[in-house]
Amino acid sequence: MDKFIIAQIFGFAGLACSVAAYQCKKHKSVMILKTLNEMLFAFQYFFLGTYTGMAMNIISSVRNLTFSYLVKKEKNTLPFQILFCMAFIVSGIFTWKNYLSLIVIFAKLLTTVVYGMKNTKYLRFATVPTSIFWLIYNFSCKATAGVISEIFSLISLISAIIRIDIIGEKNKAGQQ
Repeated sequence: MDKFIIAQIFGFAGLACSVAAYQCKKHKSVMILKTLNEMLFAFQYFFLGTYTGMAMNIISSVRNLTFSYLVKKEKNTLPFQILFCMAFIVSGIFTWKNYLSLIVIFAKLLTTVVYGMKNTKYLRFATVPTSIFWLIYNFSCKATAGVISEIFSLISLISAIIRIDIIGEKNKAGQQ
């Protein structure tokens, strides 16, 4: 079977995990599916020959599980934010291909800082540019499922920002 087709199969399996994750009620189920999503996208990038994307997703899988545990236990995430940021930079140096490598490295650095925080408003706002960066990366390396996934993510993020952070804040301020 052609590597491109295999890559798309992994990508669409990752997309399915991502969609399913947001339908789960338990945090642990969400994190397992999001981690599986990242690993499947890593395989997709491997078969597409885009190794920076692959490396970023493998490290992100470990980061997601680590942060999930630390936040659940109400532990300080800062040392791990620094550790994972260093891991992204080092892996980015070793897998560097072109400027597109830089945008996904930056995207992972930004989400690593934000995922270590509890404030979901910051998470939503900071995830918009990272999602745009991944959309560009996925489009350039022909990761069809990745493009679709980022479009879904952007729609979801923008609707949540409008619903929760803009309208919700206005309603809260109006009631006081």
